[in-house]
Amino acid sequence: MNYLPAETKNYVPAFIAITYVMEYSREHNLYPVSPAYSYFEVDTVVVNQPVNFRTLATTLDLPVDVISYLNPIYKRGLIPDVGGNYVLRLPTNKMALYLLSQESIFAESMPPARPVMNNYKSKASRDNNEDEEVSNYDPNSYRGANQAR
Repeated sequence: MNYLPAETKNYVPAFIAITYVMEYSREHNLYPVSPAYSYFEVDTVVVNQPVNFRTLATTLDLPVDVISYLNPIYKRGLIPDVGGNYVLRLPTNKMALYLLSQESIFAESMPPARPVMNNYKSKASRDNNEDEEVSNYDPNSYRGANQAR
């Protein structure tokens, strides 16, 4: 293979290996697996709000595993609320129900509001359950400061 250009040398062995696997797959107990859904059984919709896969599964009467299988890009079982447009893939027979239930899915998928903590308590007031505010915060006074060093 000294006569091949450098960029060709990189992919020719891989191409030969794939050709071999395809030709002799049965000898190595490799058999094709049919996909759960064909290309024509899946449709896409653009989503610009957070969507929780469990809420979606409950509303559409569809297993969460199917939604995760069709949407492998979302690793945590939800479409995030980061802004922008995201693509959601669903079976075509569930698309009409999704479009009818879209607003309720968005409302139920909205993450709960997180409390904002304005006032920090000192270690002594936490231990004594007092409601005094800390006037000077010392970063070395919390429990994990000595463990990090």
